[in-house]
Amino acid sequence: PADSPPRRVRRLAGAAERQQLLSLITAARERRASATGAGGRLTATAGADTGGGGAAAVGPDMPSTLDRETIRDAMHEALPFLGDCYVDARPTRTTDHLAIVAHLTLTGDPDIGTLVDASQLDDDDEGGPLATKLDDCLRAALQTLELPPLSTGASIEVNYPLLFGDGPSDGSGAGAP
Repeated sequence: PADSPPRRVRRLAGAAERQQLLSLITAARERRASATGAGGRLTATAGADTGGGGAAAVGPDMPSTLDRETIRDAMHEALPFLGDCYVDARPTRTTDHLAIVAHLTLTGDPDIGTLVDASQLDDDDEGGPLATKLDDCLRAALQTLELPPLSTGASIEVNYPLLFGDGPSDGSGAGAP
């Protein structure tokens, strides 16, 4: 990984780079926790019901604005990396758009960066899981991304809406709330 944390979303070179970054994040968090006697896991819920990326519920030690803008901006910037999955799935869809609720865990350190894990991806239009091929594609793409660091350096669980469509966009085939 780079010597300084990314200011933008970037694609990792592969599983080895992801594992190296995860090791660096884990070591930094352990050092920070042992130095301050703190640690733990935070929970935030983000989505349309909280203004498209806000924190609705947060652990007791954190403010309710837990990196809301950082998460929203990073997820918006991640959409072009996910756009090919939508384009590949279009022929199998009956509509010209796709709304997904992504249940994500963002794990990071403020001095290193943030990794994404998708625990569940739901088709918000159809009300259930995504088609297997689309789900696999999106999860694989999300696993290759490094987001900018979250200021808290925690693991944060986020429910985030991802919207894809054939309308006006930045050319990626993807749009965001």
